[in-house]
Amino acid sequence: MDNQFEQILQKARQERITPEEALRLFKATEDPELAEELYAAARDVRHHTRGDVFYYHAGIASVTPCALKPLCRYCPYWRDAGRRCLELPEILRGVQYIKEHNVGKICLSGGTVEAEEGRDVLKIVRGIRQAGHTDVEISVNCGATMPDEVLREMKELGVVRIGASFEIMNPRVFRAVKPGDNLEKKIAFAHKLEDYGIQTMTAVMAGLGPQESRYEDYVLSLFSLLEFPNLDYVYISKFQPAATTPMKDYPPCGIEEGKRLVAMARLVLRGLDLGSAAGWNWDQRHLPVWAGAGTSLLGIHVNRNSRYWKANPEEQDIDRVEFIDTRDDQRKNVEAYGLSVEA
Repeated sequence: MDNQFEQILQKARQERITPEEALRLFKATEDPELAEELYAAARDVRHHTRGDVFYYHAGIASVTPCALKPLCRYCPYWRDAGRRCLELPEILRGVQYIKEHNVGKICLSGGTVEAEEGRDVLKIVRGIRQAGHTDVEISVNCGATMPDEVLREMKELGVVRIGASFEIMNPRVFRAVKPGDNLEKKIAFAHKLEDYGIQTMTAVMAGLGPQESRYEDYVLSLFSLLEFPNLDYVYISKFQPAATTPMKDYPPCGIEEGKRLVAMARLVLRGLDLGSAAGWNWDQRHLPVWAGAGTSLLGIHVNRNSRYWKANPEEQDIDRVEFIDTRDDQRKNVEAYGLSVEA
């Protein structure tokens, strides 16, 4: 066993490691046995910073279309001209369903419509509150930056968290894979949310950057997130090529690489909430929780289209709005590791 590797892991259990140490861990844990040591250290950090209780949240998507031009090169959404986002009555049915199933945290997610500056999703939040749903915690993850008047009303309506999803913080790679987006604007927006007392969340995508700089990009992305004091939730997605995208021939990210990224996120970001997102197959989706010591589980999802989901919908209406509840399976998995879940 590499003594320096062991020393870094021992340090990581007590305090944040340096970027150089993180890079060494990424390289060393290509060895599966050392990767298991990394996962154990990450679980220890979660235990001491967050405890061993996980929580469910619910997602409603897509509530807004994406108008980025061009679209992100890896993203399969909104390449089909016939795709429709959920309308407010459908969203309200989703909120009611989620509440009836005793989940109190909801994330409204969708695409970026810069011309709307968030006013489109603000109307949805208004509609939810006006319908009497005042007791649910709402997060918004729709990409667009928002002017002061929109942020003020979001705060008044009790929106606790707004997303600024970076995926990768290497500016050169960001421009290459997200040519219609703007990293500088996203960073400025995440800081602007601090002025309104609104938390932010973001994504890091495993496998998105070029192989030759993969670990350096992960380290840059994770340590760059430390500059946002209002960041409280990070979700790890995993690149999978989609046939309809320009990156259809790009190699997929392996499961172990994704797990190692989640584990490293725990060592660097310490007490933040961590969860998984797109790109994990349904039977793989929860592996980051065990391997990387996450805290958040997507228990219920409301969507118009389920082609990215393995589970069968519990309910489905004639408009193909699906209500997918995986809480029971997730609870069994969590309890098998001696952990517990709160609603």
